[in-house]
Amino acid sequence: MVSISKAWRRVRAALPLAKLAALQGWRRSARMAGGACVFLLGLALRFAVFGVEDPSFPYLTYLPGVAVAAALFGRAGALVVVALSLIAAHPGGPGADALDWLRLVGFSLSSLMIVVCADLALDAQTRLHAAGLARQNEAQLSHFVAEAPAIVAMFDRDMRYLASSRRWREALRRPDALAGRLHYEVFSDIPDHWKMVNCRALAGETLREDCELFLRADGSRQWLRWEVQPWRRADGEIGGIVIFIEDVSETLREQEATRRSEAALRALGDNLPDSVVYRLTADPEGGPRFLYISAGVAQLNGLSAEEVLADGEKLVSQILPEHAPALQAAKNACARTGADLSFDVPMRRPDGVVRWMRMRARPDPRPDGAIIWNGVYTDVSEEIWLDALQREDARKQAFVLELADALKPLGDPLEIMATASEILGRALACNQVAYAEIDETQDVAINRREWTDGAMPSTLGAHRLAHFGPELIDRLKVGQINVVDDTAADPRAGEASVAATYAAREIGAFVGAPLIKGGRLVSILTILNRETRHWTALDVALVEETAERTWMAVERARAAQALRDSEERLRLALRAANAGAWSWSLESDDAIWSEELWSLYGLDPRHAKASYATWLASVHPDDRDATAKVIAEAVAAGRDFEMEWRTNAPPGAERWLLSRAGPLRDPDGEVRRYIGVVLDITDRKKSEQKIGYLAHHDTLTGLPNRAAFNQRLADAIATADDDGTSVAVLCMDLDRFKEVNDVFGHAVGDELLRRVANALLGAAGSAPIARVGGDEFMTLVTGKAPAARAAELAERLCDAVSKPVEIDGRQIRIGLSVGVALYPDHGDRETALANADAALYRAKSELRSHVCLFDSGLDSRLRERNALFQDLGDALERDELSLHYQPQVNAAGEIFGFEALLRWLHPQRGFISPDVFIPIAEERGLIGAVGEWVLREACREAASWPNPLSVAVNLSPVQFRKEGLVGAVHAILLETGLSARRLELEITEGVLVDDFARVTANLRQLKAVGVRVAIDDFGAGYSSLAYLQSFPFDKIKIDRSFVAGLPENGNSQAIVRAIVGLGRGLGVPLIAEGVETSAQLDFLRAAGCGEAQGFLIGAPEPISAYASAVGVARAAPTFSRQRRI
Repeated sequence: MVSISKAWRRVRAALPLAKLAALQGWRRSARMAGGACVFLLGLALRFAVFGVEDPSFPYLTYLPGVAVAAALFGRAGALVVVALSLIAAHPGGPGADALDWLRLVGFSLSSLMIVVCADLALDAQTRLHAAGLARQNEAQLSHFVAEAPAIVAMFDRDMRYLASSRRWREALRRPDALAGRLHYEVFSDIPDHWKMVNCRALAGETLREDCELFLRADGSRQWLRWEVQPWRRADGEIGGIVIFIEDVSETLREQEATRRSEAALRALGDNLPDSVVYRLTADPEGGPRFLYISAGVAQLNGLSAEEVLADGEKLVSQILPEHAPALQAAKNACARTGADLSFDVPMRRPDGVVRWMRMRARPDPRPDGAIIWNGVYTDVSEEIWLDALQREDARKQAFVLELADALKPLGDPLEIMATASEILGRALACNQVAYAEIDETQDVAINRREWTDGAMPSTLGAHRLAHFGPELIDRLKVGQINVVDDTAADPRAGEASVAATYAAREIGAFVGAPLIKGGRLVSILTILNRETRHWTALDVALVEETAERTWMAVERARAAQALRDSEERLRLALRAANAGAWSWSLESDDAIWSEELWSLYGLDPRHAKASYATWLASVHPDDRDATAKVIAEAVAAGRDFEMEWRTNAPPGAERWLLSRAGPLRDPDGEVRRYIGVVLDITDRKKSEQKIGYLAHHDTLTGLPNRAAFNQRLADAIATADDDGTSVAVLCMDLDRFKEVNDVFGHAVGDELLRRVANALLGAAGSAPIARVGGDEFMTLVTGKAPAARAAELAERLCDAVSKPVEIDGRQIRIGLSVGVALYPDHGDRETALANADAALYRAKSELRSHVCLFDSGLDSRLRERNALFQDLGDALERDELSLHYQPQVNAAGEIFGFEALLRWLHPQRGFISPDVFIPIAEERGLIGAVGEWVLREACREAASWPNPLSVAVNLSPVQFRKEGLVGAVHAILLETGLSARRLELEITEGVLVDDFARVTANLRQLKAVGVRVAIDDFGAGYSSLAYLQSFPFDKIKIDRSFVAGLPENGNSQAIVRAIVGLGRGLGVPLIAEGVETSAQLDFLRAAGCGEAQGFLIGAPEPISAYASAVGVARAAPTFSRQRRI
C-alpha cells in the first residue's frame, strides 16, 4: 500500500490545483488592498471637504472595518459593516446632526460602491483564471496517468477512460488505446464486486486492499494490491476516479521464501550446538536488534538467547573495543557490495575469558532500506591460536636459520658471541644484548662481547652476580629465566644494591637467560631495554634459543681449536713412537698419516695426498668393496670399527694390514673425525692361513680331514637336493694296518699312510679323498647313477692300495675295505654316513679287502645304537652315570683345577666310552638332560673343594645351542653355591659354525654371569681367528692330536708354536691336553704353554682318588705314565 499512496501523492502534487489555491489567496489579498485604498481615498476626501477640524473625523475610523470586511467576506460583509458603523455612530438616527449623518451615509455608500465595483471586477477575473486552471489540471492529470510507470487508469464519472498507463494496458492485455472508451464495455466480465468499489469511489470514498487474489481469464492467479480514489474538478466536484493496481505476487513469494529461510535458519541453529546462528538488523536508534539467535550463544558467549533478543547490545559489547571498528568497516563494505562477510573477532565472555569467533554473514537489503544480516559464528580460538603459534614458530625457525648460518663459519669464540648478540638485538629491536660467561666461582659474570644501539651504557667487563640480589642468583643457578617488564615494579628493586644497579645502567626492562651444563651455570644471555617493555613468549623463546646455540657454537669453536692442538701433538707422538696412525676429517676428507703409515701403504707422500680416496686406491681390488662398506656403516652409525685388508701390490708382495678406529665427537655429540692405528699383520695372516690349512687337512698325509670332508659332503648333498640327483658316500679302512704298525713301528706306519694317500689320490681322479681317522679314509661320488660309479671307484681304490709298497727295503702289502651308502636312498646325511660305516664294518669284518654296498641287513649297528639310546635314557634314573676328574696343573706343577669327564657303567656292557654314547645322546635329544646332570654334579662336587680350585665341564654343541642355557647355568650355580669364577665351560670350535650370532650372545651372557669359557680341541676342527676376534675366550685348549706328535713331528711343533704365539698375542692362556710324556711336557713349557693335562699328570678317576689334592691345594705328585682308560 505504501507504493500506491506515494504514487497518489505524486499525482496530486503534480496537478495545477495548487495554482487555484494560490489564486484564492491572491483574491483575498486584493480585497484587503482594495479596502485599504478606499480608506485612504475617503480620508483624502474628508480632509478636502470638511477640513481637518471637522467633528465628523472620528467616524471615519470605521472605514478600515469596511475595507477589512470586504476583503474577508466580500460585498455582503462590507455592507453589514457600513450599516453597523452608522448605527454605532448615531444610535438614535440623524437627530440634530442630521447633516453630519447624511454626509456620513453618503460617504459610506460611495465607499461601499467603490469596494463593490472592485470586487465584482476581481470576481470575474478570478473565475476566468480558475476555469483555465481547472482545464489545465485535468489535462495534466490525464497526462500523468498516461505516462505513469505504475499500473494506473483515470476515468470520468461515466467510467469512460480519460487516460491509462502503459503498464495498465500491458497488465490487462489491451495494447490498443483506451481513451474515450467505457470501462465496462472494454471489460464486460468485470465482477460486480469491482463495480461496487467503483461506485463507492465515485461517491467520494477512497478504497484500498493490501492483498487480493485475482483469477485471470486464462486461469492464472495473481495477488494484487489496489486503491481507488476520486479525483475532483476545480469547483470541488468529483470528476471521476483513479484506479491504482500493484502486482504483489512476487513480493508474497519473496516473503514466503524469507519465512522458509528463517525456518531453515532456526533449524540450523538448533542443530549446531557449537555455533551460533543469528538474524540481525538495527533498531530505530541504530543499535543492534537480533531477530533470532540460536541457543548456542549460551555455550559460546555465556548469555541466554532471551537476553540477547531483549538487548542485543549485551552480545555486541563483548567484542573487544579495539576490533569493533574493523568489523564495522567490513560490514559496511559488504553492505555496499552485497558480498558475504567473513571476519574473525575476539569476544570477552562475562567470566572474563576471551575467545575468537569466526563470523560469516550475508546481507539481505530490504525495500525500506534496512539490512538484515543472516549469519553464523563459530569458536575458532584453537585455530587462531594455533595459527599464531605457527606464525611465531615460522619466525623462530627463520631466526634460528639466520643465526645458524651466521655462526657456522665462525671459529673465534669472541666473534661468535658478538655476532649472536647483534642478530638477537636487531630481531628484538632492544637496546642492548650481552653474552656473559660464568667463572669457576659461580659468582662473577664476564661479559667479553655485547651489541648495543648506543642508548645504554656498556656492560663489558666482569660483574658480581650479588649486585642483582640473592633471589636472582638462586633462580639463575637452577636455570630459571628471568623476565622483567618494568624494573620499577620488580620486587627486588627494594634492595639497595639491585636498585642501584638498575639506576646505574639505566635498565627499564630486561630478560636474563641462564644456561646450565653439567649441573653448573655456564653463561647468561642478557637483553636490556632502557624503557619498560612487555616481553612476549616469542621474545623469550628467541632469547633461550640464542643462549643455547651461542654456547654450543662457542664450545664447538674451542673444541675445534683443542682438536687442532691435539692433532698436532698426535702427529709429534706418532713420529716419536714410529707407529702407523691416522686421523681423518669427515667434513673435508683431509687426513693426517704418520710417516710409518705411508710406508705401510707403500705410498710416497711427495706424490700423493693423505685422504680417504688415496687410501681406498691403495687397497687390494678384491678387498676394496668390503673395506669401504665397513667404513661407511661405521660412519653412518657413529661407532668404532675394525677391519683387515691387503695392500694393492703384486702377488706375494702385498701386505695384510689391520686397522682399529673410533670416532671423535664435538660438544653437540656429532662425529666430526675418526682416528685410528694400523698394524702390519702379514706374518700373523700367514700363520692363520697355515693353521687354517692344518685345521682342515691331515698333517701326516696332507689330505682333507673329517671337518673338510663333512663340508664337502654337505655341499654335495645340497646340490643333489637342487638337481634331484644322488650322492654315494664311501667309507674306507686299511686292512692289516695295525699289524704293520705293531711290527714295523710308527715311523713305517706313518710312511705307509702317506703312500696310501698318494695311491688313493692317483686312483680317485676328481673324487675327493679325506683321511678321517688313523687308517680311515672317505670319499664321495655325485651325479647320476652314483651307485655304479661308486662301485667302479671303489674297485680302483682297492686295486691301488693292494699293490705292494717298499719301505726301508721291506715289501709291505695291505688291503682296503670299502663301505658304500647312498643319499637319499639310505637316509639323510648322518644316516648315510652311519650306513656307509655299517657297510664298511661288514666289509672289514666279514669279507676283508672288499666293497660292500649298504642294504637293510646291515642296520644291526643301527639297532645297536637304538638299544644304547634306550639304555642311556634309563641310565640317568638308575644312577649308572658318574663323573671322573682329571687334574690340570700350571707351569709350577700345581693343581689349579679338574676337568669333569662323564663315564657310563652299563650293567651288561660294562664301561661305555663317551665317544660312543655322547653322539647318540646328541642325535636323539638326550644331551640336554645328560649335560644338565653333569653340570649340576660337577658344580656340587666343586663347591666342596677349597678355593680357588676350579672345575671344567664340557658342553656339547647341541647343548650349547639350546635355548635357556645361560639361565640353567645360573640356576645351577645358585643351587649348588659354587662361585661362577670357579666354573669353566669348554666348547669345541664346531659350536661356533652354526648360528654364530646366538652362540656369541650366549657366550657374552655367560661371561656376564662370571663363568669362564674355554675353546676345546683348538686346531682340530673349525679353527678361525674370526671366532677368537669376535669373542675373547678365557682359555685355549690345544688338541691332543697335536700334542701326540711332540716333540719329534715337525708339523706338530709348528702348529703348537703357532697356537701358543696366537694365544700370547691375544693375551689368552693356553692348556695342552693329552700330555703323556715328559718330553711333551718339556716342549710345551719351552714353547710357552703354561698349563697341562693328561695321563702324565693324572688319569681320570673318581674324586676320591684325589682326596688329598682337594683337601689342601698342593703340588701334583711326580709325573708318571698311567694307563689310559
